[in-house]
Amino acid sequence: MISLVRLGRTGLDVPRDWEGHRGPTDAWTPGRPLWVEGSPVPWQGKLRDSWIAARIGPWLELCGDEASAHRTVTADLVALLSGFGKGKIDLAVLSPGRALESFQLDGAVRALEDARSEGLLGATGLASRGGAMAVLANWRFTDAFDAVAFEGEVPREARVMAAERRISIVALAPSSEPADFVVRFQGGSD
Repeated sequence: MISLVRLGRTGLDVPRDWEGHRGPTDAWTPGRPLWVEGSPVPWQGKLRDSWIAARIGPWLELCGDEASAHRTVTADLVALLSGFGKGKIDLAVLSPGRALESFQLDGAVRALEDARSEGLLGATGLASRGGAMAVLANWRFTDAFDAVAFEGEVPREARVMAAERRISIVALAPSSEPADFVVRFQGGSD
């Protein structure tokens, strides 16, 4: 039986343990919640009854204005929904490579809110390929996310902000840090 916990302040109950994959694989356990990094195409048609979390927005820092940031995130969401062959992503995690300019973050958040209002997203999250400080820098100026994801140690400041904002913390790598959700990557790719 899958253990469910509340996702931040959303009212959604989601699985606590997720299976993570950073590339195509046949090792996925059908029915298990899945965190996908990379192309959704190898998963097409396999995930109709599964919880899905996916990273989006890896190129946001290259956007020159709010409109292009909005288009970039919207395009990522369309590609994921088409690639997965599913009508909804349970958790879309914005994951730029560094701290963003305010206009870039505003455009991305607006795209996520548009998709959620259309029923294409269940929840939104924030991570960064640039590390914990980039997550904090992006998160500090918006309350738009339901979860924040960290690889490795979760800064004390993040724990305080998460408690104040009723946001879930996701652990993306094996860690002694407590988290609301844990993604266990398969195939030794952590």
